[in-house]
Amino acid sequence: MMMMTGATVVTTIATEASISKSANP
Repeated sequence: MMMMTGATVVTTIATEASISKSANP
């Protein structure tokens, strides 16, 4: 978990950002 934290955080932020942009016109 600790070793994957960096990648997980980046992926999560990118995913949430994409969802937010898609949800908000």
